[in-house]
Amino acid sequence: MLSIDVTIFLHAANFLLLYFMFKYFLSSKIVKAIDERRAAINSQITVATKNREEAERLKKQISEELLEAKKERKAILDKAILEQHNLKKAVLEEAKNTKKAIIDDAKRE
Repeated sequence: MLSIDVTIFLHAANFLLLYFMFKYFLSSKIVKAIDERRAAINSQITVATKNREEAERLKKQISEELLEAKKERKAILDKAILEQHNLKKAVLEEAKNTKKAIIDDAKRE
């Protein structure tokens, strides 16, 4: 016949005693520590999300400013090219008139 050893009951009683001691003394502290850690992680995630959104906003703003600067640069270059072309035209016209005047003076003499 099977005999039940007394040590099994002692082990079971020891296990139950340790379980209830753990639950009473440590579980609230562990749960509190876990909750604090969870709150800290959630706070860090919130801050990281806000930082990422701010970075995206700044990136978009910088892209828009860069595009505006490129447009402004193109407008300035186009204006400078047009002014250079007009100046060249005026100088050539003046040179042509001076040449004609010199030739006319030479013919009169």
